[in-house]
Amino acid sequence: MNTTDLFGQILVFPHRRLTIRTDYHWLTLTERRDLWYAGSGATNDDVFGFSGASSGGARPLAHLVDVSAGVELQQHVALNAYYGHAFGARVVRATFAGTDADYGYVEMLFSF
Repeated sequence: MNTTDLFGQILVFPHRRLTIRTDYHWLTLTERRDLWYAGSGATNDDVFGFSGASSGGARPLAHLVDVSAGVELQQHVALNAYYGHAFGARVVRATFAGTDADYGYVEMLFSF
């Protein structure tokens, strides 16, 4: 793709069944004159599935800070939670009125 992701990560294991992870990502376009692409790829013979927004001559996309935690409840059961906040930068501001975004989830995994 046409993005650069410079990141740092901290992993903490406060208990043998608990993992906590936090990441910081600095996301930029690789080149100022490129587009900021979004999409799902080719879905059929008629639609390519990508669109591009102008970068406005900028490279900075966003700063992303996230944290996740996973706990093993039983031998084959785990509970995971994630929350991330993106602080939109110049490329995002050139396209959208709002620049920040939040995303989170909680999942329970059963393995066998």
